[in-house]
Amino acid sequence: MASFQARAQVVADAQVAVLASAEKLSLSSHEFKRLTSDLGQAVAFRALSPATPLGLSGFELAVTSTAYRVASGPIWQRAIALSPSAEFASHYWVPGLRVGKGLPWDMDVGLSLNRLPGFGAQTAGLDWRWALHPGSILMPAIGLRLSASQSLNEQDLRIGSQMLELRGSKGFGPLSLTAAYSVLRSSLRLDGGLAAALFDNPSRHHSTQLEANPSFGLHLNLLVADMSLQWDRHRGGGFWSAALGYRF
Repeated sequence: MASFQARAQVVADAQVAVLASAEKLSLSSHEFKRLTSDLGQAVAFRALSPATPLGLSGFELAVTSTAYRVASGPIWQRAIALSPSAEFASHYWVPGLRVGKGLPWDMDVGLSLNRLPGFGAQTAGLDWRWALHPGSILMPAIGLRLSASQSLNEQDLRIGSQMLELRGSKGFGPLSLTAAYSVLRSSLRLDGGLAAALFDNPSRHHSTQLEANPSFGLHLNLLVADMSLQWDRHRGGGFWSAALGYRF
């Protein structure tokens, strides 16, 4: 009897192994690059502010949120079933906190901390802004911006992004309209269980992706608070980001 039960268990284990093998997902190079682009966009440190400099004594503090949809949703749906160690999703709401400080010569620096739900990943970002023209009654403010962000606490998943951006904004009383064009480099590295779930070869997998997209936004000064809303283009569609804080 015991021998029969042992044989039955062996057969059951073999059936499970066959089913797992049949459902094995191996991402193509193109699909992996799409995932790289999607996640790089999700963690990117976005400006969410006018191009005008803060000034030497200036300071800003804000809470932010990005509502982001992963374009490669079907790939993630299969990954959900095959990798129980991580919680993937096709839609993300990325909350964050940021601070900024004005420097001499119309420069600003900033720091952001964000959380990527579903992965449990924390991300940190830095940015540097330089106003080529601080703006006037007739002329818009024009500036350059560099930013970088990186996931912090995930061993099997490493997401990073670096952005170079040309920005312009024009104020109309308490309202400022902003337009920008950015080049974003996204990077994604998978190890361990995630790599084993998504590839036939469970070794480390790394990808980078470069893309350029426009963005448009508005900034409203309400005296007691500042509100920003920004739309970024991505893969023929787009997504929204918002910030609420104080800039002075």
